[in-house]
Amino acid sequence: MKTERFRLALRELKPSDWERFETLSSTFLASEFPALRTLASFSGDSGRDATLFAPAGDEVAIQYSVSQDWRQKIRRTMERLDETFAGIIHVLVYVSNQRIGAGADDLKQELLQHHRVHLDVRDEAWFLDRVNSDDARQEAAEELARVVADPFLASESVVGRKSQALSGTEARTGLLYLALQWEDTTREKGLTRLSYEALTRSALRGTDSEHRLGRQQIRDRVATILPTQDRSAVDRYVDSALDRMAKRVVRYWRKQDEYCLTFEEQQRLKGRLAEFELQDREFELAIEQALDVIAEDVDVDLRNNLPELVVRARCVLDRFVLNSGESFASAVVSGNVSRVERQALRDLVIEDVTKNGNGGLGGKIVGLLTNAVEWLVQTSDPTIQAYLRRSADAYTLLAFLRAVPDVQRVVEKLFSHGRVWLDTSIVLPAMAETLLRGEQQRFSSLLRLAQDAGLELRVTRGVVEEVERHLHRSLVCQRTREPWQGRIPFMLSIYTASGEPLSDYPHWVEQFAGRARPEDDIAAYLGDVFGVEIETLEADADGASDELRWAVQEIWQVAHERRRGEELDPVTLNRLIAHDVENYVGVIVRRRHERDSPLGYTSWWLTLDPTAFAARKVLRERLGGRIPDSPVLSPDFLANYLAVGPIRRHVDREIEGNMPILLDLGFQELPADLLAVARRVRREAAGLSERMVRRRVRDGIDKAKRRMGPIAQEGVAGIEAAIKKELASRRGE
Repeated sequence: MKTERFRLALRELKPSDWERFETLSSTFLASEFPALRTLASFSGDSGRDATLFAPAGDEVAIQYSVSQDWRQKIRRTMERLDETFAGIIHVLVYVSNQRIGAGADDLKQELLQHHRVHLDVRDEAWFLDRVNSDDARQEAAEELARVVADPFLASESVVGRKSQALSGTEARTGLLYLALQWEDTTREKGLTRLSYEALTRSALRGTDSEHRLGRQQIRDRVATILPTQDRSAVDRYVDSALDRMAKRVVRYWRKQDEYCLTFEEQQRLKGRLAEFELQDREFELAIEQALDVIAEDVDVDLRNNLPELVVRARCVLDRFVLNSGESFASAVVSGNVSRVERQALRDLVIEDVTKNGNGGLGGKIVGLLTNAVEWLVQTSDPTIQAYLRRSADAYTLLAFLRAVPDVQRVVEKLFSHGRVWLDTSIVLPAMAETLLRGEQQRFSSLLRLAQDAGLELRVTRGVVEEVERHLHRSLVCQRTREPWQGRIPFMLSIYTASGEPLSDYPHWVEQFAGRARPEDDIAAYLGDVFGVEIETLEADADGASDELRWAVQEIWQVAHERRRGEELDPVTLNRLIAHDVENYVGVIVRRRHERDSPLGYTSWWLTLDPTAFAARKVLRERLGGRIPDSPVLSPDFLANYLAVGPIRRHVDREIEGNMPILLDLGFQELPADLLAVARRVRREAAGLSERMVRRRVRDGIDKAKRRMGPIAQEGVAGIEAAIKKELASRRGE
């Protein structure tokens, strides 16, 4: 048998299930210890649940237990054995449904030292490793899964705490089955077919030959999930899904026009639902861990309301992922590419606090929840990232289904091949990620995935020049002993936050650019690592109308002067403006001979610059009439495009599954005083190994950054003002 249902059954065991666990344990031990004699009873057993008398005369005591506090249970058992069988028991076999592993190593030493008893732990992993070793064990495991796991999987609680951004059991169940189908179906299948087969399975959940559903009941359930869609279209797609699924996964009674899932499909879905449930629990533990870490940094006591905050943090994250999916679907349908702003996450936290209160934490709750969700989005843990990506893809599919009846037809309007110019805001993070492990390299993974999918990556000479100037400026900052004015340059910020010694920064930078021909070195690096080629857009930009070019230039003039006008000389400032104009206007002109469709163009500019995303609105206000479609693409949009767009069949499923849902959260320039924090921590850690020093510097900066969250930046008054603003907007609805 597959182990997912059995694993879930072990974790669902309650103290009242002691007899079931005793039967299971005895069966698993019987093949190993044929002389096993069970003595368990609910009233007590002198510290033993079963005993085995060894031929040599030494007695082995075997303890069965479903207690979560296994340490105390083992100690109490040992105390009772000392009282009753002092000097006789030499081995204690502790059989548990808990996950213990190496956690009992210290307890083994304790029992050996103080009681002269060897402790042998048989935990959850022991059961799972042996479940298919013989027929008796397999049958016992299947029976436990049938009586414990299956009723739980059929209950409403499986979906009740999932998908908090949605309301209603049908919608939440539909999203769960969309996620299942997304992982289980070949990439060659069209999105419309995939989605309606998932929702039809969702409608048929719990059916068998004795409990069937009529066609109209199935249609009604699916229609409940898609209330904005034309009912006749929904019915038509459901009927098509039923026809395709007949005999393979669905049984059909033609005379009654009724359906149910086949037994094989029921079992498969139970196993997959059990797997999802286990992953869901691991994710909640990750939320709890994030809250614990951040609460310590911001001096908050969570002892009284941690479970509530876990639920609230998850709800905020779910709503954020749903909004991101809706934003992508809306962009595809409307043709207007947008970018999910990090501010949107904080706004959702403010909304949650407005609705549910501050939990006795005052204004600190906003920073706590915001930082916890950001921590989850940024973490390099592949399990968490895969969980989030799966949720994001499912929410995106649901958003499409609620927006248009035929998802595949809309998605086919997206560009099926393309040439993408990279902005400096993309190139620098990709270069900085050389400090990170492979699974942590978000921008690098995105660029490699795009290249593997067939997209052509380009940069202009202007971007290469900007990168070179940035590296030079960061070296000047690193060498300066006087207080640095303004924020630390991005690359030095990331290097500092990694905990590496600042004295080694020039050596690290040398991998990107030498002293003699730095721009050529940078171009060579981008070509070798990411397959990026240099291609100018100057001639294209010069081919635009003067009116358009001047208007775009004015937009970036204002933006750059606002950002760093006092830090840069006029010549450098004008060069930066010219580079942005070249990319924005140059790509627009390149499109003149491409397909005239907002998202069907093949030329794009990939950037994180908020000015680029706001430019089209400003141009409409200044120029009026019909203005060119925006050439701008965000990394988040590109990640979603690679997952569901026309070229998704070329994207490796496992790599795409680890693609983060928001790429720019972790990359920020640091305030200058955090450079002082890094130097202070490094001085204080003198004498430790370099590995320990790096860790302390990294952790020190992370802690300082978290303490400088929304509360430190705006104060409690700022948070209160934001909440009052949210309340006022609600009253105005």
